[in-house]
Amino acid sequence: QGVPAAPSPRRQRGPLHSTLRAMADTVRVWDAWDKEISGQVDAWDTWEKVKEKKGFPGGLIAFLQTSTDSDGCGFERPTIVQAYAWPILQAGTDLVGVAKTGSGKTLAFLLPGFIKLRKLKKQGHIDTARGPALLTMTPTRELCYQIYSDAEKFGKPVSITAACAYGGAPKKDQEWAIRQGPDCLIATPGRLNDFLENRSVDLSQVRYAILDEADRMLDMGF
Repeated sequence: QGVPAAPSPRRQRGPLHSTLRAMADTVRVWDAWDKEISGQVDAWDTWEKVKEKKGFPGGLIAFLQTSTDSDGCGFERPTIVQAYAWPILQAGTDLVGVAKTGSGKTLAFLLPGFIKLRKLKKQGHIDTARGPALLTMTPTRELCYQIYSDAEKFGKPVSITAACAYGGAPKKDQEWAIRQGPDCLIATPGRLNDFLENRSVDLSQVRYAILDEADRMLDMGF
């Protein structure tokens, strides 16, 4: 479940958030008042549509499309959750997403964050030397490292860097990585709290926040 940071209320147009539920071949979307708006979302279900919106850099789209034989990803088209999540997130609306494992939801929430950070960096509105601008929180170290690996892989075409912080690994190595000024930080709640308490991380620059498997984190007491 990805939830980007809310835009300023003065700039907000329409609902403060949307809820998206992706099934095998269908998607339903509701606004903040539980009104279904599925038919109002212009799904970006082909790479041509993604290109038309001019939000995604050409180099990133090429990397996603290029065959694996040529060191690309070989994705024929956006997955259904990506097709609906991207236009919502690109519009600056908060999103609560529900989708099965393997549906492509990690890229559904990461890529719009990368694009937002890229724009803010060019405009000089964030300083990631002070702290990360994109924060992803996740319940387990396995999931944390998996998302970090994806962030590293898909961040390269848009010059976005990442670091991760989770329990069961040396703190010093993770603190060093954070001091290098990554754009993104993927962390488990416990280790993030440790670093906040000893002031190893500054979250004042965060402009895009993701809670992955938020329900599971609540069940675990975070």
